Amino acid sequence: MSNTPKSGHSSFRPLHIINEERSAHGLRYGDYTRYRKHCAHKTHRLRSTLKMTHGKGREFKKLPQTAPESAKDGHLQLLLFESERAWAHAQELSAADESRRSTARYRRSHNYLSRLLTLARSPALPLPLSSQATVELIIYALIHTARFNLRRPAASTAAYYGLEHESGANESESEGETSAYPLVQLAVAYALLDQLEKTARTSKEVALARAFKDEIGPEIRWCIHEFNRGTTAGDEGEIELAKHVLAWKKREWDVEGIVGDVAPAYAERVVKSFGTLVSGLKNEAAGGGGPAVRKQILEDLIWDGEPVPVRNPELVDVLLKVQDATRKLKMGASPEEGGAETKAGKGRTARGRIAKYDGVLQSLSDAVDQARKLAEAQQVSGSSPNVAPGVGNRDIQFMYGYLTYQHLTFRIERDRLLLSALSEDTAEKGKQVAPQNTASILHLLSGVLQSLSQTLTLPIADESADLSTLLSTRLSHAKAARALYLARAYADSSHRKYAEAVSLTQRGQLHIREARSTLSILPGDSTSMPQLRFYPLDAETLNELEGRLTGDEERYKKEWFGYNGGVVGPPGEQGGNAKHKKPLFFDIAFNYVEPPMDRLRARAGLPPREEEAGESMKAKAEKEEEHEEVVEETPAPRSGLSGFLGSWWGRR
Repeated sequence: MSNTPKSGHSSFRPLHIINEERSAHGLRYGDYTRYRKHCAHKTHRLRSTLKMTHGKGREFKKLPQTAPESAKDGHLQLLLFESERAWAHAQELSAADESRRSTARYRRSHNYLSRLLTLARSPALPLPLSSQATVELIIYALIHTARFNLRRPAASTAAYYGLEHESGANESESEGETSAYPLVQLAVAYALLDQLEKTARTSKEVALARAFKDEIGPEIRWCIHEFNRGTTAGDEGEIELAKHVLAWKKREWDVEGIVGDVAPAYAERVVKSFGTLVSGLKNEAAGGGGPAVRKQILEDLIWDGEPVPVRNPELVDVLLKVQDATRKLKMGASPEEGGAETKAGKGRTARGRIAKYDGVLQSLSDAVDQARKLAEAQQVSGSSPNVAPGVGNRDIQFMYGYLTYQHLTFRIERDRLLLSALSEDTAEKGKQVAPQNTASILHLLSGVLQSLSQTLTLPIADESADLSTLLSTRLSHAKAARALYLARAYADSSHRKYAEAVSLTQRGQLHIREARSTLSILPGDSTSMPQLRFYPLDAETLNELEGRLTGDEERYKKEWFGYNGGVVGPPGEQGGNAKHKKPLFFDIAFNYVEPPMDRLRARAGLPPREEEAGESMKAKAEKEEEHEEVVEETPAPRSGLSGFLGSWWGRR
């Protein structure tokens, strides 16, 4: 009797498990020792859970192989992690130049993988694997076996990298076994990954397939590049094969084309059930999924009219959170029709939008941190001989720049929303701006300037000349707006620094002219770029800000003239160069300290005054004579009893 549940399939997903474990436990930075220890702990926990320990104490008891009828997902994971543990140990020994021991660990890993394939393909499994899980397991076996074969001594010959071999190993292979040629194995694995990507139901499955394709792509190119080593003019088969490889070497960068030539011809020889597996994948994909599956699908990320590929599964989870927060923001972007909103209603709407912007910024911050870690890990592991950099290196750097740009633009958009709310509040109360509102506006404008300056330093903005130029115009407009409000702060009744206020308005007009001249030389359609929707700017906006600057400048000049007649200085003083009054503590200080007049006259270049110096010396001498101590004569002490007793009453 079968205990198969209604789902009908096992939850064992080899590629998902391997990707998560490798990324989280050291292999992101090429630390094979850490990953090997993690696999050892993982296998120990699985053995304890499945009650498959090798006895207690020092006596080792060998366990029999697991019967397929009693196998669970834990048994499959145990064999998978045993294979990963031996593989990580082989990589660790390979880095230490111990090739013999490394090959032995590779053979042990290959043995565990063969047992895993035998157990997974058994029809007696209580929970059979789905077509997707079976394809993932075959892909893992093909990649693992290809890398093992590349380490063998036969790998130094040209025929080993090709599609033919002297031994007829393929003819004696059973169904499902792989061929012994790395180029064939990697090409078929690449083709299966391509099918996984096309039939994936979630964005994380698409990113997983792309990540493994980027990993084995450079190895396929290396096999083509190394094929001409040791070639000899042998039989006609080798000559014909050499012609194909020479044609591939002219376009060895085209991995897709090479796989398209190799995989169709050798897929059935490497994996006898290739067609059946592909059909099973398509049938599972045709079944679709419910709302839970649709929520795990990312919308296309567009930059400059082209989609941005997501090639890392770790980014999919954080990008889904960003997508969810952005969708909530767009749903509440426009107020509902059908009635005028009250002031309280407007306040609640503004606070709600600010909260939604904060949610978007929080999710984008997490995405930027994740992309930064992946980019740093790519740079660290790029110099490692065991990690081959591929297409994903450039894509993760581009994704990091893209997410950083999005984070900065949403922050600017949030600050501009706050600015508009403060401006509306000021307009309702009148022209007079409260000091606290002015300080808040200046703080927000400083944040906008900082964010715009950071966007200009991103490589993603430098690649587009029009985008960097248009960002510079936004920066000039923000500087002019900051000059406007800073001038109002200087001209406030509590400061009345009209000279600084007029200078700031003039500088703001210079920024406006700079932005207008830049916009005039750009094509008309460049102002409507999707990357600039966060900061709309046109000629009318510049003219409106320039009018406000001009009006404020005229008003400041009139107020300045009415305040002190246009003089730079305190009111009531002529010319503005009048000597400032000394503070009170300066006047009373010389009552206690003698001023150093001689030093001051010497520094001023004046001769010392001798009379005053003589008088001061004479006065000093008289003062010393007056304060001389007068030594009084003390009487001689009395003798006898009266003198002794008199000391009790104070007499000497």
